Amino acid sequence: PSLSGSCELGENLEIGYFEQEVKGENKTTCIDEIWQEFPSFTQYEVRSALAKCGLTTKHIESQVRVLSGGEQAKVRLCKLINRDTNILLLDEPTNHLDLIYQRQVFALIKEWLKQGNRAVISVVHDLSLAKKYGTRALLLDHGCMAAIGDTNTALNRDTLEKVYGMDVYAYMKEMLSRWQ
Repeated sequence: PSLSGSCELGENLEIGYFEQEVKGENKTTCIDEIWQEFPSFTQYEVRSALAKCGLTTKHIESQVRVLSGGEQAKVRLCKLINRDTNILLLDEPTNHLDLIYQRQVFALIKEWLKQGNRAVISVVHDLSLAKKYGTRALLLDHGCMAAIGDTNTALNRDTLEKVYGMDVYAYMKEMLSRWQ
């Protein structure tokens, strides 16, 4: 729910939401998780979908509750990108992932975006990910808007230095060069 104002959703909007943290003791396997969500998938399709999200055969056959936070996030992302949605709301989708899998997640999302009129709104704290994969940005400073616009404009040296009180631009440039 919004804190103030109003929001009107389009008629054909199908939203997929990725929560940052999910609590629970899920005793099903990853395969069963996907089959419950997509009963028409074949075993090959289920395994292939989970593998695209970076899960190995060992993970795929394990109970979800024994997986690490990052591995559980991959299972949830797998479910999300295979649903019939046209907008994804992602609350720190790379929170529990190491750098290699962060890149893989954003590559999956980029691929998902190619399939038609789709959009992604994502909360990320890693500015290098925002610069590499984002097109528009809203930079917040203690909950207040500090900058908004295309990613390069909103996340420039001046706005970042104002918010963080340090030259994070130099740090971001270094991180971006590592991604490329």
